[in-house]
Amino acid sequence: MKTESTLKELANDCCLYLEQLGYEKHGIWANYYSHYNSVVKYLQKKGVEYYDTTLADEYVAERLKLYDEGKISRSAINNARKAVDHLTEFTTTGQITRLAVKRGTKYKLDEGFENLLTMFLDSRRFHPNTKEDFKWAIRFFLFYFQEQKRFNTAEYTETDLKEFVLYASKKMSFGSLNNLLGYIRQFLDYLKSKGMFLASFDILKYNGKR
Repeated sequence: MKTESTLKELANDCCLYLEQLGYEKHGIWANYYSHYNSVVKYLQKKGVEYYDTTLADEYVAERLKLYDEGKISRSAINNARKAVDHLTEFTTTGQITRLAVKRGTKYKLDEGFENLLTMFLDSRRFHPNTKEDFKWAIRFFLFYFQEQKRFNTAEYTETDLKEFVLYASKKMSFGSLNNLLGYIRQFLDYLKSKGMFLASFDILKYNGKR
């Protein structure tokens, strides 16, 4: 059943619906509401009174552009997509059914690499959004070497890192690549402090040349 919520009511109505489903109240209003409201404010600036799927898709496209320019995080993109997905379903059917869907990563690591990732993540405190970006970047990096059957990070050379940069530069924009390499530099700095990485990683300061 299609909802008749105006934009002014929409974020609030979606959150009340999640409460009825039994989701934790604080999490709903601290997280979901802000993501929904970001979409609502964007549509209101476009001068519409009710939810518009075309404008909502435009919102996501603009967020993607900001991500490619390195101005927002991967988590911000995921949150924008999720919010639009929920709002579109709610305004169309009066329900939100895709809450429990979790996408797995295609960069599945072996136990040793998974342990390295966990050790690094446990070594410091992260903002939840930043932590997800670190996890994705490090998985991408380690999976590249896993595909080559090279599991000893202490053996990686500057040449290996240069080849990785060239590989990654073909898959993402300049801004995204700079973000990726920034996360990996911190990971390698951690490994170096543990004697598990020996080479210089200055090459990871990407200069835009491909």
